[in-house]
Amino acid sequence: MEDDAKINITPKNPVRQPRSQSLHVLGIIFLIVLFIGIVSCSISDNSTTNNTLKNETSLTEFFGDSLLTIVSSNRPNGYLVKIFQTKDLVLLNLTRGDSINQYVPILYIPSSVKDAFPDLDDGCYPDSIGSYIREIKIPIVKELGSGLFFMDVNFDGEEELVVEHPGYNRMYYDCFDIVHGVANVTPGILHPMKDPPYNDIVSGEFGSTEFDFDKKTIHISESIGCSNHIETWCEMVSDYEFDSPKLQVVKKEEVEIEADDNGEFYRVTTLYKRVDGALTKISTTREIL
Repeated sequence: MEDDAKINITPKNPVRQPRSQSLHVLGIIFLIVLFIGIVSCSISDNSTTNNTLKNETSLTEFFGDSLLTIVSSNRPNGYLVKIFQTKDLVLLNLTRGDSINQYVPILYIPSSVKDAFPDLDDGCYPDSIGSYIREIKIPIVKELGSGLFFMDVNFDGEEELVVEHPGYNRMYYDCFDIVHGVANVTPGILHPMKDPPYNDIVSGEFGSTEFDFDKKTIHISESIGCSNHIETWCEMVSDYEFDSPKLQVVKKEEVEIEADDNGEFYRVTTLYKRVDGALTKISTTREIL
């Protein structure tokens, strides 16, 4: 097996990148279902040696002659993480004991995985014949990291899987609740956490997300376009007397710059606050610039 096998992480449509990395195409889901059965039969232990998949033929018979498998050398939060890469598909598999076996389809090899191997660049996918394994350490962090990592984004004491993906002059993050997440479309196939604020986590030149683990709060700020921006504040709240506290958006402020027919410019600020279990518009102010 040649060591210079490479992967292709260049999206087919680089102009318009989806904010979420989940694959919703039923055909891909069907392939993943078949793949789960094959992987379950082909990989029966947590070995990370190069011989784990070298002599297995069922994986390559399904995907073709080329398959790269990257395995976590550590056990972040007790999980064994495998990344399967073919020409057209990247699939994460997370297992922990006998109780958790979840799959996450994504569009891109995370940058932290790619950067760990200098010979894996943007130009090639695995082109060697057969299957082979490489290893990478996946961190547990308290601040937003890069690529692929675990972080307790909802303050429940259990770190979630977080996958970074690029936006325009910023990075977005998909969060996956491995333990409590609801399988979507197909059992065992996880989709990102969609409720606010998890679908708005951002970092970079035009966005930031601050986690306060002592107060259990999140503050998100993001610039939209040249002059608009949105700020979001989240806290642990119980909307009703017997509800357990849950991270919710308690305040949101949207600022837009508008122009009237006379060429006058205005700053329009809309304020939302959480009232009776729902985010409600409180006020809108219009200030001439």
